[in-house]
Amino acid sequence: GNKVTFAEPIHLEVPYHEEIVIRALDNTVEECGIEDLSLVGNYRHQFKHHSGARFGEDYRMIALDHVFHSWVRRVRFVDYSQAIRTWLCGFNTFSDILLEGNAGHTSITSSSSYGNLFAYIREYADTHHGLGVSRSGVNSVFLRCVQYASMEAHCGYPRATLYDLNEGRFTPRGGGAKFFP
Repeated sequence: GNKVTFAEPIHLEVPYHEEIVIRALDNTVEECGIEDLSLVGNYRHQFKHHSGARFGEDYRMIALDHVFHSWVRRVRFVDYSQAIRTWLCGFNTFSDILLEGNAGHTSITSSSSYGNLFAYIREYADTHHGLGVSRSGVNSVFLRCVQYASMEAHCGYPRATLYDLNEGRFTPRGGGAKFFP
C-alpha cells in the first residue's frame, strides 16, 4: 500500500511533505567482502590541502559505492592518497585495518552513508582528513581505533556519529566552518 514502517529510528530529519516517495537504489551490491590484503601505493609527495596541484590523488585504494551489508577486514594500506571511501552505502563493517606510510588527503571517510561500523583501525600516518564522516554521513560508529591526529566530522551536515574508546586527537580539519557539526 502506501505505508512504510521502520524497525529502528532512522536518525534523519524528514521534512513534512504531502507526498514522500521511497525508492530502492539501483545498481546496489550486497553481502560481499574484501579481506586479507595489502595495498601499497606510490604516494611520495608531501600533501598540502587545496594547494592547486593534486599530486598523487590517483592513489585511491578502495571506493565503495551503493554497497550494503558488506565488509572490509584485515587490510593494510601503505602510501595512499585515500584508503577507503564509502558513498551511499549502509550497514557495512570495516575492521582490523592498518594505515601506514606516506599519507595524503584522506584515510577512511564515510560519505553520505548510513549505519557503518569502523572497528580496530590503526592509523600511523598523518593523513590530512583522518577517520570520519562527511556530507550527510549518519549513524556511523568508530570503535577502539588508534589515530595519529585527525578524527573528523567533515562539512555537509554529518551527524549521529559515535567515536567510542578511540585514541588520538580530534583535529577540526573538516572544511566549511559554517557546516561543521
